[in-house]
Amino acid sequence: MLLDWDGCLADTLPVWYQGMKRGLSHFGVTASDREIKTGFQSWDFFVEMGVYDLMLFKDYVYGYFLEHADTVRFNDGVIDLLEHAKTRNVKTAIVTSSERESLLPVLSRLNEMEYFECIICREDVENLKPHPDPVFLAIEKMGGSREDAVMIGDSPCDIEAGKSAGVRTAWYTPENNHEYHPDLGDGSDMAPDMIISHMNELKCLI
Repeated sequence: MLLDWDGCLADTLPVWYQGMKRGLSHFGVTASDREIKTGFQSWDFFVEMGVYDLMLFKDYVYGYFLEHADTVRFNDGVIDLLEHAKTRNVKTAIVTSSERESLLPVLSRLNEMEYFECIICREDVENLKPHPDPVFLAIEKMGGSREDAVMIGDSPCDIEAGKSAGVRTAWYTPENNHEYHPDLGDGSDMAPDMIISHMNELKCLI
């Protein structure tokens, strides 16, 4: 079971949003809420708006996140799902495009590292989601197979990565995430195998 981190396992999207606002403010860039939330798909969008130094922008965004990491909690039903998987000896991995520095403080504080067989972050792969490489690496590290794997995420990038890797996909789309991510669209090639609004709905897969 492969799970995205931001917005899927953890309720981080409001914190990242405020961090991006801080970064844009440093560069004197004015953006609407809708434009800022476009950045959840790719920060390259901010370059077009006038952010001329993405590394510095990242420092501001990650700095804000780390200052507020103590406010991050798991989404409803996550612990129940992880416990359910553990009791059935189902291996679980985090597959994220974020850096380890944003995950580890939260996981350590919540004391939930034990649930995860491996954690695949930005530093571990050359190609990020929606490329399938992070999915392939997680499966390899867990000694699993594509036939048994499922990629669970809350954004189009997660679903595309899973489909490109040839694994089952589940789109986690609770009400509070709708404002941050676009819909998947009507294309059959992007249709997930399962759509859920609560993590407990995934227990049927285990």
